[in-house]
Amino acid sequence: IFKNKVRRVLASMGADEILSYSFISEDEGKNFGASDLVELTNPVSKEFYYLRPSLESGLIKSVLNNFRFFDAVRVFEIGNVFSVENGSVFEKSVLGAVFASKTKETFFELKGVIDRFLKSIGIVDYLFAPENSKDELKIEINGKTIGRLVKINDKNHISLMEMNLSDLFSAA
Repeated sequence: IFKNKVRRVLASMGADEILSYSFISEDEGKNFGASDLVELTNPVSKEFYYLRPSLESGLIKSVLNNFRFFDAVRVFEIGNVFSVENGSVFEKSVLGAVFASKTKETFFELKGVIDRFLKSIGIVDYLFAPENSKDELKIEINGKTIGRLVKINDKNHISLMEMNLSDLFSAA
């Protein structure tokens, strides 16, 4: 029920839902630390070598594919991501969104949508705190970091948001 509410709210704000593979290639895996990746024992090909640790690669691919047809793209995905901690594989549900435009800045637009989104699901006590740079914010609820907002690319004005869905559900 909660996931459907999240979908309805984001769709009402102009974002389209996508579904992407839970696998990433060896090349995409180089963007992450090797110890963080869940390697498949018997991968089908180099395109399906690891389980994704983030929704970022699928969302970015969707944006770049859609830039052929549109000047602006707003997409989101609810999906599982995988990580290795102390030799065990963990799976968690994540909400990710990417706003991109060929002509205008999207970082603050996405921040505004996140603000309206959180309020619409009943969360009013949250904080956007600076992270490593001016182009990266962490999203905190009750002192716990539940997500991040980051500017990915200045040329195509690509901004990304990811939030842990379990933490979001608990806060709501």
